[in-house]
Amino acid sequence: MKRAWLDWCRAGCQWVRGVSASRPGGRAFQPASKQLICAAFPGLESPGPWRRLSVHAPSAPDSCLVAPVVSVASVLMLVALLGGCAYEEQTVYWRPALSSVPGAVSGGEAFSERPKGYRDPTLLDDGRIRVESEEGPPVLVARTARHLMAHIYSTIKEDERELFVSQVLCAQTKKEFRERGMDPGEAFDYLKSHEEDIALLFGRMPMGEFSPGVLRRQLPGGVTRVTLNRKAAEGLKWRGFEMAWEGGRMETVGPVEPELVTVMTLEEAVAQTGSINSGLELIRQAEAKQPKQRFIQSGWKLRWFVKTNE
Repeated sequence: MKRAWLDWCRAGCQWVRGVSASRPGGRAFQPASKQLICAAFPGLESPGPWRRLSVHAPSAPDSCLVAPVVSVASVLMLVALLGGCAYEEQTVYWRPALSSVPGAVSGGEAFSERPKGYRDPTLLDDGRIRVESEEGPPVLVARTARHLMAHIYSTIKEDERELFVSQVLCAQTKKEFRERGMDPGEAFDYLKSHEEDIALLFGRMPMGEFSPGVLRRQLPGGVTRVTLNRKAAEGLKWRGFEMAWEGGRMETVGPVEPELVTVMTLEEAVAQTGSINSGLELIRQAEAKQPKQRFIQSGWKLRWFVKTNE
């Protein structure tokens, strides 16, 4: 196959040379090597196809032949190059059906239960769900309902009202409290008065959403409901809770003073100081006075508790 392409390329080059060397006089131009083209393309031995390859040109200046010769040469070279290209098939990733079954083997190859590159979103980088910080309050990480349950119980038990409102209660619940003219901190006060009921509920679902008899259901608005079945929730005030996933955000650490928030642009600083160096120094001083920020990781937040009769 490759030899045929090379013969075709040679035939095209010789045909171009034959046309270039001919003089237009109303005669038909033919390739310099008819036998070579016929060898590469057996179908051209017949008179019909060969006559169709003849080029009849009237008397014209030599410059009139430049465009057709260059065009034919370009087409032949492009076809030859494309025909000579080859590609190699390679299997990058293959995962047959039922490969997630524990111990699955296909074609002598064993497969893991998770796809390639899968990372469990419930795993923590350092294994801690509460990260203490010297610059501000601790950071609470809740990747599962069980993590959220631990934060609810610990913040209520330790009277950490502000931490509960800022990192445990979801934004939608806080918004609803404000719309009713109430402080979101009142949610903490209410749950604090029912601390024993919360302990009884969590005691019946020690593994969170993975506990026996616990149901997990997706609700509109990105809310997930985690509840005990009705039989397991007998005698309780609540049979579960709802939680919402909230993305990570930057949080300001420490008090914010309005006069320290804005940092001037270089143009404004130069206009005020009169020189670039003084302006840069003024900007550096303003940036040093800015309140520090830290990143709060995404995770589950408490929407509210579900009553037993709901």
